[in-house]
Amino acid sequence: MFFMENIMPVSDMRYYNQNLSDVSVGSQVILTRNRTAVYAVVDIEEWRKTQATL
Repeated sequence: MFFMENIMPVSDMRYYNQNLSDVSVGSQVILTRNRTAVYAVVDIEEWRKTQATL
């Protein structure tokens, strides 16, 4: 599975409407805290595909 990554601080999620528009099938947004990745936001279809393969 190949993802195009957008990386941003968690604090940028206060602008979540703008940031979530960057999430689409085949892409993800990585949220960081103190420059460490802590969350990944993925499109629901990508998440479902991942869950189905587990």
